[in-house]
Amino acid sequence: MDNKPKSVLIAGGSLAGLMTGIVLKHLGHHVRIFERYPATQMEGQGAGITAQVDVQQLLTDYGLLKPPYSVNSPNLQILKLDGSVKSTWNVAWEMTSWDALYFRLRAVFDGHRSEYCPQALELGAQQTGSGENPRKRDTRPSICRAIRASHLDGKVLLVGDALASFRPHAALSTNQAALNALLRGKVMKGEMALMDWQRTVLKYAHVSAARSRAIGTYFQGGWGVFLVALVRYGVALVGEG
Repeated sequence: MDNKPKSVLIAGGSLAGLMTGIVLKHLGHHVRIFERYPATQMEGQGAGITAQVDVQQLLTDYGLLKPPYSVNSPNLQILKLDGSVKSTWNVAWEMTSWDALYFRLRAVFDGHRSEYCPQALELGAQQTGSGENPRKRDTRPSICRAIRASHLDGKVLLVGDALASFRPHAALSTNQAALNALLRGKVMKGEMALMDWQRTVLKYAHVSAARSRAIGTYFQGGWGVFLVALVRYGVALVGEG
C-alpha cells in the first residue's frame, strides 16, 4: 500500500468533517477543511445528543475523553402530551451536546479555543475550521441516503450527512460520522478494503434509516404505525446481515 502522505480536502467542517479530518491528520496526511460558517456562528446547533458507541470509541481511541464531555443518564422517560410518563427505558445513556463535541474536535484539529476547551487539545491515547447551518433547525423528519459512498475510484468519498441524513435524530447522524471516520482510518492503514468500507457505511445508513423511522413512530404515533415501522426495521436488519 502507498504510505505516502496525501493531500485531503474536506468540504464541510461539522462533526463528520472534523472527525474524519482528525483521523487522517493523525495518520500523517495533509488535511484542509473548508467550511462557509465561522466558529462564532456554530454554537447551539443541537440540544442533547446521546453519545453512542462509535462516538465513544473515537473519543477513546484518540485520547479525547478529558476534560469530561458527557453526563450519565440512568434511564430515558418518554412523556405523553399531558406530561404523564408514557414509558421508561432502563438503559444508561451518555448525554452530551453538539457544542461540546464540536468545540472539542476543533480544539484538537486546529487548536481553536472556546469556553468548552479554553486550551488547544492534543491527541492522546492512540498517539499519534467548520458545521451545520446556524439557521433555525427544521425538526421535520428528513431521511435521505446516497446509493454510493465512493466515487472516482475512491478519490471522492461521502461521509456523515452527505452520505445519509436522519434528521431530527442527531444521535444517529453523530454516530454515523464517528463510524465513517474510524473505518476510513482502517482503509488508509490498509486494514480494510475500500469496497468493504463502502458496504459497511451503506449498511449502517440503511439500517439506521429504518431504526430512525421506528423510533420516530413510537414517540409520535400509535402502536399500529409503530409495529409496521418495527417490521421494516427487522427486514432491514435481515437484508443487510
